[in-house]
Amino acid sequence: MTTILLHLVDDDGRPVSPELREAIQRAYLYAVHHFPRVDQAIVADMAEVLAISMCRRLDQIKSLNQYALAAMIGKVHQWFRSHPLVVVPASEMALEWAAGGTPDRAFQDIENEILFEQIKAKLRERDRQILVLIEQGMGTPTAISAALGLTQEAAKKALYRAKEKMSVILAGPHDRTSVVSRKRSTNTEAIAPEVKS
Repeated sequence: MTTILLHLVDDDGRPVSPELREAIQRAYLYAVHHFPRVDQAIVADMAEVLAISMCRRLDQIKSLNQYALAAMIGKVHQWFRSHPLVVVPASEMALEWAAGGTPDRAFQDIENEILFEQIKAKLRERDRQILVLIEQGMGTPTAISAALGLTQEAAKKALYRAKEKMSVILAGPHDRTSVVSRKRSTNTEAIAPEVKS
């Protein structure tokens, strides 16, 4: 592992254990790699604060690596929420995952949960409810109809619309025009009058 200059100490200013240092350094490198729009100095500050907070509850932490990664990702997302002008397209993170794979199944679960929360935050209430139902394995029109008190047909349309909105969010802002142009071409075909020869 590359040497990283992080000042990782506990409340009393003593250096953290080598195991804790390694877990926080891995989380730091992960954040720097997967969130390049956040300055490395800010991520380093997050790592140093994380070291102090982890030292306070070491006896409660089962896996240093998982805890450090989850906490670091949480801190980065909290930073994004407090700096709303910085946008991270979900598709960019998905491409990075596809290209690099995952270091661990637990990390993938954490990333999926974060992606789920990002999508959910951008949807309206009914679409959020449908997303939660899909995530719980109840994404059929019948289940949605029962859960939301809709007719079968209305549930089918709501599911379709929610999936469309989710795909636009996942595609990111650069692909929104292709989705719109696809809809327009489909609509014009349906409206075009028949020409008899």
